[in-house]
Amino acid sequence: MDIIELRNEIYCRRDMLIRYFVRKGMRDEAEDMASRTMIKAVENIEGLRDEDKLENWLMRIAANERNGRIREMVREEKRVCSRFARTESGEEIDLVEEVAAEKTLEEVFQGITDSTNVIRLLYTLPPLERAIFLMRAYEGRKYREIAEDLNININTVKSIYSRGRKKLLKNYEKIFGEEARDE
Repeated sequence: MDIIELRNEIYCRRDMLIRYFVRKGMRDEAEDMASRTMIKAVENIEGLRDEDKLENWLMRIAANERNGRIREMVREEKRVCSRFARTESGEEIDLVEEVAAEKTLEEVFQGITDSTNVIRLLYTLPPLERAIFLMRAYEGRKYREIAEDLNININTVKSIYSRGRKKLLKNYEKIFGEEARDE
């Protein structure tokens, strides 16, 4: 295959890359991450030794992109350790006060657009649990929709969501020093 055909093959794998990033808990950034992965692959196409292993090579680049983004998020989180978050309307809220005001984790997460401590809390979950929790609690999606998107059984989604929610409740107290209400 020549370079032009290889580039076209890389671009044809865009949807596969987006699904990879969604499964890894990066739903909001999946398209950007897929684009960055494709750009890096095209820029480094000479590094592909065996054309038959294009997909594996792309997935390694995607994994490196994801790991780099996670490291970047950790650095951001370390810079600003706050218990405050910004709502969609731009208002800044105190997460501890919100939970103390008898709000559930889901209610708190639905109003938040930016918080380093929320990121820190979410990254206490494994990627699949984090993705499912965000789809359910933050995006308000139904179990059936999540199961279809991730191509897994609906009961598995319910189980993973429940397990992730319990872990978040437990970890919330460690990070914020307050007990979250479980409902």
